[in-house]
Amino acid sequence: MARNASRSYNALAWNAAITDERAAVVGVLLANFTAICEFAVSSSESEVQQYARAVLDVMLSADGIVRELTTKRLGGLQHVFATAATFRLSRHNSRSGIPALMRNLYTDVNSFLYKQYRADGLALAMNIYETRDTA
Repeated sequence: MARNASRSYNALAWNAAITDERAAVVGVLLANFTAICEFAVSSSESEVQQYARAVLDVMLSADGIVRELTTKRLGGLQHVFATAATFRLSRHNSRSGIPALMRNLYTDVNSFLYKQYRADGLALAMNIYETRDTA
């Protein structure tokens, strides 16, 4: 399993670095995000856990992926936040990934947060401020 995790991480990182088509990388990341979070918060310290945390840290904070999620993939952004809340991700699990998304929502005038504020675009179709009772 560690070998698969290594290959998956390397493939994602390589494609995120060399391609302008971030949508495909984001698609793969989103499709596997629940499993990634599950491994990242697992109680067993393992190589797979380290790769999962690296994905949350490195991949989720890459500029192109952050821009894709915060300006073009509202459903994906909600999935990331909902899954992070479900697994109660902390800075220990995702050092810079989730904070990078939050930072870009506030600093990029093309982000969904600004679209919601200006009452324009795709952001109106979804309540991005919805909270869940996790108790």
